[in-house]
This record gives sequence, C-alpha cells and structure tokens, in this order.
Amino acid sequence: MKEQIETLVKLQKIETETNHINTILNEVSNKINSLDTRLSSYEISISQAEESLNILKKKYRDLETDIDMNNQTINKGKDRLNGVKTNKEYQALLKGIDELNKKNFNIEEEMLTLMDQIEQTQNDIDKQKDEYENLKQEVHKEKQSIIQGSRQAQKKLSELDNARGKISAMIAPDLLKKFQMIKDQIPGPAIVPIKGIVCEGCNMNIPPQMRNDLKKFESLKFCPFCYRLIYWEEQKTD
Repeated sequence: MKEQIETLVKLQKIETETNHINTILNEVSNKINSLDTRLSSYEISISQAEESLNILKKKYRDLETDIDMNNQTINKGKDRLNGVKTNKEYQALLKGIDELNKKNFNIEEEMLTLMDQIEQTQNDIDKQKDEYENLKQEVHKEKQSIIQGSRQAQKKLSELDNARGKISAMIAPDLLKKFQMIKDQIPGPAIVPIKGIVCEGCNMNIPPQMRNDLKKFESLKFCPFCYRLIYWEEQKTD
C-alpha cells in the first residue's frame, strides 16, 4: 500500500502541474488581446488627433478664403473711390473698407491662434506616432515571447499527459477510481499529507487514532472534514 500511496502522490503532482500549465495557457489569449488593446488605444488616439488637425486646417483655409474675399472687396472699393461724385458716397466706401480691414485683422489674429493649435496638434501626433512605433515593436516581442512560452507549455503538457498514463497504469483500479472521484468533486488536490495531526487540505485536526493508522501505511483514508484522500508524510532527515 505504501508504494500505491507514493504513486498516487506522484499522480497528484502531475495533476497539479497540469492544472498550473492549463491556467497559463488559458491566459495566453487574454494577454495577446490585452497587447492588441494597447495598440488599438494608440491608433484610436492618433486617429482622433488627426481628425482634430484636419478640422483646424479646414478652419484655417476657410479663414484664408474669407480674407481673400474681403481683400477683393477692399480693392474694388478702393478702385471706386476715384470715381465717386459725392462726399457721402466717398465716406460710405471708406467706412466699408475700414470695417473689412478690421475684420481681416480679427481673422488674422484667429489664424495665428489656429497656427499655434495646428503646430501643437501636429507635434502631439508626431510624438504619439513615435510612441506607437516603439510600442508596436515592444508588443511584437511580447507576443513572440508569449507564443514561445505557449509552445513550451504545450510540449510540457504532452509530456505530463504521457506520464499520467504510465503512472495511472501502476495504480490499483479501485484507488484510481477514488482519486478521480475526489478530483472531480473537490477543488484542489485529491490527496494531501498529514502534518502532525493537521490535514494539509483543510487545516483541520484529524482524530489521533486515524493518524496512528495512517502511519502504518496499511490503507488510505478520507479526511473526515474535507473528504480528500490523506496519507502520512514521513519526515525527511538530512
């Protein structure tokens, strides 16, 4: 029975390592999606900034058009000044020209502000694009590392599966059935050691007589609290 117990413990170690690797593999997709999300966030931010830049540039062009139209009107007004016959008409033309010049001044002030905004926005975009390129390289490396780790984990999983089959064949069918039943019904390990009188599965004290029986290695027993298989773990000596 002692050999059977030791074999069950080996099987449990394989199950524990298998579960750990499966947990890692299950996270692979989430990790890759998280990296893609980081890139996507930059892409969205750059796209929004470029859209804002286009709006600013269009507004600047519209103001340029307004100034051109005003200048055309001003020039026409100046041409008409030489041909007016009354002082009233002359003053009206001057007033119109003066108002357009004032409008142009205000427009030019607005254009200067827009130029600053355009320059700042363009600088921000250039900076974001540089950061994006660096991030893209970083993400590529991280993805390669994750994929490589995943391949190694898959290989290890295959090795563990082969080992599980070999070790399972060494265990008595009734014991293997009990082990499998507990594994399917209780989270965590199906077989755990007793340290002193404490079950390592639930940290509860088992009856002293049960501990004494376990020391004989004559049979497997169930923890009366967590219902896992329990065994006496001999203390290692240097």
